[in-house]
Amino acid sequence: MTQELENAVVRSLVLDADRETVWKAISSDDGLAGWLAETAAVDLRPGGAGIVRFAGGHERHLRVERVEDGSSIAFRWAPASMPAAETRVELLLEDADDGSTRITVSESGFPTAEAGGAGRMAAAAWAWEAVLVALATLLVLVAAV
Repeated sequence: MTQELENAVVRSLVLDADRETVWKAISSDDGLAGWLAETAAVDLRPGGAGIVRFAGGHERHLRVERVEDGSSIAFRWAPASMPAAETRVELLLEDADDGSTRITVSESGFPTAEAGGAGRMAAAAWAWEAVLVALATLLVLVAAV
């Protein structure tokens, strides 16, 4: 499912893994480093801080807003070089058919089109599609071990 909301990007994908396995991949530093970024260190509790580092040295700092164990995580993050460019991300897990899990990612709070939001939203849409495919690939590899 692909959806664009005003000042938000929403991406969803059904993953061939049970919810517990997907939860581990989105809620642990090692799991996040397997698909979202090169490295991750996140204090996964409301108010917890974190940092994710991408290839090439780009970093995003984040602050956890909400955690519903096994179900969802919401946080605010911004590039380290642009703290005012903060957006809100929510990762939501739902049971899908045959023991699979649907993950829906929504990122909101982009500036208006007049302030360059359209370009940032397009980049975020592309990035979320890419990392969700990386997550799906990681889960296939984990299942094969």
